[in-house]
Amino acid sequence: MLNNSPKYIRDRFYRLRSYVWYNLFPQDEFFKKLNSHYNKKEKQLFRNKVNDIVDEAALILLIFFLNKFFSEGTKIAIETVDIFSDLELDGFWVGGIQYTKRNANVMMGEMLAKKLSKCLSNNVKNLIEAKTHPYQIIDMYKDFIKNI
Repeated sequence: MLNNSPKYIRDRFYRLRSYVWYNLFPQDEFFKKLNSHYNKKEKQLFRNKVNDIVDEAALILLIFFLNKFFSEGTKIAIETVDIFSDLELDGFWVGGIQYTKRNANVMMGEMLAKKLSKCLSNNVKNLIEAKTHPYQIIDMYKDFIKNI
């Protein structure tokens, strides 16, 4: 799925995919469902559908985590500069980056979250909208697995 991506991105995605797999199929659930299909062709179709669903769930979860990371990063940066302001300090520096009031550096995560949202289809937005925990997304995909 991510063959042309940098190795560290592929590695993280496949770790996330493994997390999704083991949450969708605890213990031997996959093999129980696979063995309920009678012939080789049905088993292969089932395996392909499951892999597509797991890939999609992992990608949706990745988008969910990125959005959460961006949004929470801004929230934390705002809280931090507000604390500095309460101490009558203008802000703080991390390396060569200055964080003050609501400057672009403080608001960067929110800007990235908005840009990410603009890139997503309405279907994808609907899948992650109003979700606060990863298990909510995984539970949604458990329902998809039940129907195949």
